[in-house]
Amino acid sequence: MGLFTPNYVKPGPGIDKDAPPKTGLALFFEIFIREFWALVKLNVLFLLTCIPIVTIGAAMGAMTKVTVRMVRDIPNDVWYDYWRGFRENWKASTVLGLITAPVYGGGLLGLVLYPAGSIIWLVTLAALLILTMVWLYLYPLLTSTTLSFWDCVRDAILLAMLRFYYSFPVALLILALIALEIMFFPLSIPATLLVGCAIPNFIASFLAWSGIQKHVLPPEKE
Repeated sequence: MGLFTPNYVKPGPGIDKDAPPKTGLALFFEIFIREFWALVKLNVLFLLTCIPIVTIGAAMGAMTKVTVRMVRDIPNDVWYDYWRGFRENWKASTVLGLITAPVYGGGLLGLVLYPAGSIIWLVTLAALLILTMVWLYLYPLLTSTTLSFWDCVRDAILLAMLRFYYSFPVALLILALIALEIMFFPLSIPATLLVGCAIPNFIASFLAWSGIQKHVLPPEKE
């Protein structure tokens, strides 16, 4: 199988058709294990197309397009879906990237430069956590709904508050993963190159889609 060959989801042998569908962490790890090598391909593709500031937003939107399809259990082709997401959402994703990338960069730099535990360090950490909680939903909303940019921003803020119980620990986890990559650089380079971007994005999409499905999308007709 080539690096970017289609990765179509197929039911595995021996699965009971009457078994109850998995939810929560069981579903997360089932999809994660099944899609692991697709996430590696996605991570490499993201890094190859992610030019800081210039294309980071569009690349993030394209990656989210793929990971949302994964968590929705929709058959996916990393190469095709990535470039389709890049084309379809590049304007809104680029604007979002231009706004959030400098803020994230400055915030992470502040956590390194300011004395740990100081007031300004704690304020910076709180600001990053709040931004991350909103960001968890922003890109999935932009890439999986037909809402306008500002409606996505509004709904992302509302979902972050409404689902605080889930959003806060996931935002903390994602920031911790990023911090570990920075702290252990250059030892973390192999992990960063393989899955360092795709895994946090997959985690965010898994959390976001359940909220979008429940609170944003119209209920499915029986």
